[in-house]
Parts: sequence; structure tokens; C-alpha cells
Amino acid sequence: MKEWGGYWDGSRIHIRLPSKLPLKLPPPLHLIGAHNLQNALAAATLAYWSGASKTGIRKALTHFRGLEHRLEKMETSLPISVYNDSKATNVESTLTALAAFPQARQSIWLILGGLDKGNSYRPLVPLLKTKVKRILTIGQAATKIRKELQGTIPMEDCGELSQAVSSALRQAQRGEILLLSPACASFDQFSNFEERGRIFKSLVTRFSA
Repeated sequence: MKEWGGYWDGSRIHIRLPSKLPLKLPPPLHLIGAHNLQNALAAATLAYWSGASKTGIRKALTHFRGLEHRLEKMETSLPISVYNDSKATNVESTLTALAAFPQARQSIWLILGGLDKGNSYRPLVPLLKTKVKRILTIGQAATKIRKELQGTIPMEDCGELSQAVSSALRQAQRGEILLLSPACASFDQFSNFEERGRIFKSLVTRFSA
């Protein structure tokens, strides 16, 4: 019996559906992380099932840059990469963000903090040790974050987002990554995660000018 659906072979998306020609498609060009690959695979399979053309699906995979505040890569002239993941309002989302950088080896400057949601930050420890160079804490949750993660990697208490961005941009070296993935709600200092993300991007632009 034939198996229908979509799968990833390590380099290409494959789709096989009844009464349709099989497709081989490129991965999403501008999205990172296994979760985004899974989303793209599901979306491409459903689109093909619904009648979308191979050309249209390929175009979407090539040009779609993702949604704002969700591992959104900023276009800058900086020698580092900058990602706005303000939508990461819990620890699980920040774990997903860190896992999206498989090549990072203690090269991420991670902005953590905001309004604590009552969860432990200890599950972050394994990925922090391998991927993160420094944590920059902000907001109400900063004290709890420092207490739970003390001794894991270097941490800097920045208080506000502007100080965290400024400090990271002064110190980060070529090829490193600045990542806002707070693992917290935004309501201690911002109206919502969208405002936090927009302000983060404006600060990066201002301090790098």
C-alpha cells in the first residue's frame, strides 16, 4: 500500500498525493528551525492537496520571510545577526528558538526577562551552556532568572531593553547572534509582545546607525 503525504529527506521536501504528480521542493529559504520546516512541510502538502501549483508553492517557500516577532531576522549592516523573537513568552518557546541555531557554539547574546509566568528557567540550561555566550536580563523576572541560572553562563543585569541592546551591540563580535527571546510575558514594561518586538527593532536600528 502506498503512503501518501509529505516528508523531509534532509535536503528536499517531498509530497506524494493520490492522483497528483509527486513533488520535490526546496526548504523554506528565509526560515530557520525544525519547527518552521515542519510548518512549511504541512503548509506545502495542504496547498498541493487544495490545488496550488508547484510553481506557486515553490515561490512561497523561496520568498516567505515568516511572521513579525517570530524568529524574525533583521536586515542590518551589522557584522552580527539579529533576531526578534518577542513572541517567545514562555520557556518552551525560547527553547525552540535556541534549537533553531544548530551551528551556534557559545555565540548567542540572549535577552531574557519580562513578566514572570511562574515557570522554571532551569530547562534552558543545557542549550544555554552550548549555544549562549551571555544572558542579558530585563524586567521583573530578572532576579528569578539570575537565581535559577546562576553559574550556568555569564549574565548581565540590564533592567531595560534599551540597555540590553546597547550592551550587546557594543560587545558582540563578528559572526555572533543577538537574540531577543524573552521566555516571559511583556506586560511589566510593554503593552504586548508586539510593542516589545517593535521597540527592540527600533533600538537595534538606532544604536547601530
